[in-house]
Amino acid sequence: MGQAITGVFIMIDQILSNTLAEKIVETVQRQCFIFQKDEQMMRRNLYGPYTQRRQKYNLTAYVLSGFAPGRFIMNGVTVQDIQYSLPTAPLFQPELHTDTAIIQIYSNGAKLQDNKVVQERCKEHNGTKQNGPHFLLIRFSADKDGQLKRIEALYLNEDCVTMETKLLYQSSGAAMLTFVG
Repeated sequence: MGQAITGVFIMIDQILSNTLAEKIVETVQRQCFIFQKDEQMMRRNLYGPYTQRRQKYNLTAYVLSGFAPGRFIMNGVTVQDIQYSLPTAPLFQPELHTDTAIIQIYSNGAKLQDNKVVQERCKEHNGTKQNGPHFLLIRFSADKDGQLKRIEALYLNEDCVTMETKLLYQSSGAAMLTFVG
């Protein structure tokens, strides 16, 4: 059951369909697998001492690439690229839109409460008087080799405080994942 959010009950299950949750998890799994294969190939082709602290391949970039417009295709879901303004360079983030949700995907290392776009989306879409789609975060955890460990959906209130978390997948071993929800 969802937790009370200023008198309103919001459940991730009402915002995120099982079909979309499964498609998101499959995409994250596939992208982690591609990352692992590419990393193996890179390790075979590069001389180890020269690669220290020069890692160009980023697991988060691989995962997010699976959600790019034209790559993540599902009825009732549109994908838009949004841009973050950082001092060093702009970053882009896919954002999934449905009738009930606006979804962004992050790794577990992201500082979500400090992210201005997350703050804006929470204020705009997760307030107590909100009638349209709600903002939802998907957070994945993987080790440095790209082995996927966990995927969760998070619902934050308008102040970016996590109100509800739903475990979507949990690794049950080194190579197997088990659907939880």
